[in-house]
Amino acid sequence: MVLARYYEIQGSDCRAMRAPPVAITTRPLLGKLVVNTISELATQPAKCRHVKVPVTQVVYHPDAQRGQDVVAWRVYFQSRELGTRSVQGTVTVVPGKPVRAMPAR
Repeated sequence: MVLARYYEIQGSDCRAMRAPPVAITTRPLLGKLVVNTISELATQPAKCRHVKVPVTQVVYHPDAQRGQDVVAWRVYFQSRELGTRSVQGTVTVVPGKPVRAMPAR
């Protein structure tokens, strides 16, 4: 289950920037948290929707055990305005399908 996706794009000229690095700060006990990079079309700003950007995504893979898992990570943006962001949240694991609470910011 994808918990988060991050990318940066310069709105003035729609130039894609590198995918923001993510560092896991709290690893889950009931599963795995994986950070990978993919390419997708930008969704914001509207004028840049045709631009392909590198995207960092945070993916949770549950084990068979049910319960609540706490996860946290830091995102390092190139933009000085965005800087470094810390994210934490709780994932509820139900046999057969994970359900998550929204990460707190």
